[in-house]
Amino acid sequence: VQVTATGPLLEASSATLSCVVENKKIIDLPLNNRNIYSLLKLVPGITPSTPNSESDFFTSTIRFSINGGKESLNDIQLDGVTAMVQSDIQGIYGASAIPSVEGIQEFRVQTNSYSAEYGRSQGTVLITTKCGTNQFHGSGQFRLRNEALNANRFENNANQIYVPRLPFKQQRYSATFGGPVTLPKLYAGKDKTFFFTSYEGFKFNQALDYFRTVPTALERKGDFSQTVTQVGTAFLPVQIFDPYNVTPVAGVNGQWRRDPIPGAIIPASRVDAAMSRLIGEFPLPNRTPDDPRGVNNFYNRMTRKFERNAINARLDHRMTKHSLYGTVGSNLGSIDSPNGWGDKTRAFTTQGGFIGAVNGDRNYYGSIGDTWLINPTTVADMRVGLTRVAAENRSATYPDLDYRSYGVPASFLGAPGLQGALIEYTSPNGGFSQISALNNTSYLAKIERQTNWNLVGSLTKTMGRWTHKWGGEFRNYLSNYSDARGAFWFRTGSGFTTGNIIQAQGQTVDAVTAEKSGSGLATALFGVGDIQAGENAVLLALSAKYAAFYSQSDWRATDRLTVNLGLRYDWQPGPSERYNRVSSFSYEGKNPFGTPGNFYFPGQDGNGRNLFKTPKDNWGPRVGLAYRATDKFVIRSGFGVTYLPSNTGYFGGPYYFGAQNFVDRTNNDPTAC
Repeated sequence: VQVTATGPLLEASSATLSCVVENKKIIDLPLNNRNIYSLLKLVPGITPSTPNSESDFFTSTIRFSINGGKESLNDIQLDGVTAMVQSDIQGIYGASAIPSVEGIQEFRVQTNSYSAEYGRSQGTVLITTKCGTNQFHGSGQFRLRNEALNANRFENNANQIYVPRLPFKQQRYSATFGGPVTLPKLYAGKDKTFFFTSYEGFKFNQALDYFRTVPTALERKGDFSQTVTQVGTAFLPVQIFDPYNVTPVAGVNGQWRRDPIPGAIIPASRVDAAMSRLIGEFPLPNRTPDDPRGVNNFYNRMTRKFERNAINARLDHRMTKHSLYGTVGSNLGSIDSPNGWGDKTRAFTTQGGFIGAVNGDRNYYGSIGDTWLINPTTVADMRVGLTRVAAENRSATYPDLDYRSYGVPASFLGAPGLQGALIEYTSPNGGFSQISALNNTSYLAKIERQTNWNLVGSLTKTMGRWTHKWGGEFRNYLSNYSDARGAFWFRTGSGFTTGNIIQAQGQTVDAVTAEKSGSGLATALFGVGDIQAGENAVLLALSAKYAAFYSQSDWRATDRLTVNLGLRYDWQPGPSERYNRVSSFSYEGKNPFGTPGNFYFPGQDGNGRNLFKTPKDNWGPRVGLAYRATDKFVIRSGFGVTYLPSNTGYFGGPYYFGAQNFVDRTNNDPTAC
């Protein structure tokens, strides 16, 4: 006799729209990056926020949009407690936990008409980890990919000088082991105590080809006599005009003629020492350029190294009326992104993703819970969870960097958001200049630390055809993060060395051909431009609290019709900052000009410490119907009000909290120097 049992193909007792990926599919479906969150692409209405790629495993498969909502408006719950990271900073993890694929029992996604038990999200991802059994069981795997079967890149084949195929080496390995807790002669956990552990590792070496255009040895001295630009089909010598010396145009009021620099060679005495030092951070050309202008005269091949290690463990203990569990895990990842310029400069350039020189995370989570069978019709459940996130994606810093040697005024030195990072130098593209950007480190100063608490409790009571559930939860997101512009930013342009006739503000009057359109590099060597301190330099210490209470009743009216009724109340006070370094705007009262509205500074002038007043009317009713017409056809209908995160999630940096700093900037007008 063979007895088999299978679950229903369709859920007929709830109006919730959800998708369940059970363990067999999780194991059998191919996952190129072995990231459990890649399964979200199977669910209708879910779109990854960024294209999934090997180099994006830190962010892309954990940040996603549900039904067109923002990526920060979702929730991820692991074994009943939240694992969502509440920030909107690109390049930072969206979840504190990435469990091993082999360690997942069930993966469920709720996208609409969910019960009052869930809230504060556009949709909820529910992950249940495996627990051990009475038998010891383990598994292991190893996957290897390399360049042997890869085709070369199109641009490498098309290059005038053949570039060989990029090296590609990827290793993925994992193992699981579980069973009853057994201590010889001390404890036998059969039928009572079980454990399950999983480990997953990842290593990936990604080769990157860097083709860049750098100043020649003559150009970095201010000698542009050998520099040419393309005019039509001809390559003509460039002309450099003096940004400081002009001659009035005879008979025309308000127009001047810039004096040309003889031979396009800036006198050594007029080359700005600070800018010469900054330009000196460029490496020298090391290859024959693609054309007479010097395009792509520098080449370097570097290897970016990715590594991730994830460990997850779960312990279950069953008693007569109690089922206890505890789960812990860690996700440690790093990206070693070498400098495309090489090791002899403090400038940094990279490609293939928004990845800084320092990129990694150390994330931990843990939770414990108890399911108490009070009587055959009453069950209580209590869980508490803690997650810790320490992630950063930033430029390299150098403690001995002297900003004054690069022309930064002494009064600016305390202003940058990322102390020790080299000045960002805007690419001087303009006119004939094709010089590549020295630094592509704008907003590569993302630093995030979070410690998040979650307490969840519920009581379920079955009464005939009714199932009632009451519960609540409390969360406190303690976070420190910044999204600064960087250190300092030097901006210049070709307009200051453009000829020939100009107006008082520097605009050209006559038609300018390519050879007279100036050079951003020459402008920089004259010392013309402005220096701006890094924006958004405040590292906030925030606390964002959240609490909710709900009641959910499911009535099985007939064998085919189920009615779902629920009500949820959300409490989301404004976030507070440890040192009250935030501000907002209030429409109450009057400002010094006598009109309605004024700035609001928490913790000052008798104000409370929260950024805004707490809404007190966040009641969310839920109503749903599920009718089983046939065993293969279920009709669902639902209505609900859900309050999305209002004190976290929307914010990508200090500027959203009214904590942006005043930006120091020098004057870029040569006539004012």
